[in-house]
Amino acid sequence: MSELVRTRQRYPSIKGLMVVLLQAVVSGALMGLFYALLAAGFALIFGVVRVFNLAHGELVLIGAYLGYGLWALGGLDPLWSMPVAAAFLILVGFLVHRVLSRTSEPFELNTLVLTFGFSLLFQNLLLILMSGNYRLVVAQSFEQAFVLGPVSVSIGRLVVGVVSLISLGTLSFLLRGTYMGKVMRATSQDREAASLMGINVARIDLYVFAIGTGIAGMAGPLYATLHYVQPAAGVEATLIALILTIFGGVGRMEGLLLGGLIFGLTESLTVALIGSQWKELLAFMVLILLLRARSVGLLPGKVY
Repeated sequence: MSELVRTRQRYPSIKGLMVVLLQAVVSGALMGLFYALLAAGFALIFGVVRVFNLAHGELVLIGAYLGYGLWALGGLDPLWSMPVAAAFLILVGFLVHRVLSRTSEPFELNTLVLTFGFSLLFQNLLLILMSGNYRLVVAQSFEQAFVLGPVSVSIGRLVVGVVSLISLGTLSFLLRGTYMGKVMRATSQDREAASLMGINVARIDLYVFAIGTGIAGMAGPLYATLHYVQPAAGVEATLIALILTIFGGVGRMEGLLLGGLIFGLTESLTVALIGSQWKELLAFMVLILLLRARSVGLLPGKVY
């Protein structure tokens, strides 16, 4: 029996199918906003510091485990654990940057190897400290449903989408509307010229690394409300961040957001029409095919 026949049997009426599709579009868009937030820290560090951080997913996982621990032990809502996770990951980011800043040339290649080493280190530390059990934050406030006409969305997913959109907007304002953002953009576009103009490039790298790892930590508790957390889950998060960064165009927040929405919508529609076992495969295939069509990114050109 073909998948199309199964789909028709599951949704015998056009109206029922349209309701399911509308539900999938809303849920996928909210999830896409979170995926864009998940990739924002990776994209920022890569765009300015030129570090291809293969430990990004593990940094998100550390924040997720912190959020889970604060919820399981103290009943702390994931929203309130976000600043705690962000602050802790900023400290971790300082330590990682301290190691990377001492890396010799070729800088990009050596930091790639080092961040892969950090990825393995964090995975094994999480395995030792937290075991390999799957964990999920099931906060009561996040489980309630918000109903608007035929669409029903969990409060948790709605909150995640709104928080992600606000966070991305704040980051975009920082990069475009503040003096620090202008300095970051100048460093990203031409490090040597920025240094000649009196900008302390090494200090800017440190600030950017702190912001990027802080964003990863902030996304962690939200990640724990949407996905099961286990020590090897960081690989998928890193892969999502990597593809969205390349797909959106390095330094283009709009492209990152659009890429996240496409990824989230593809996942959600695939689950609704075909089945959950196909969602990652088809979502990554769509992004890779689009990237193949536009190898320079969806929105190339101006950085940040």
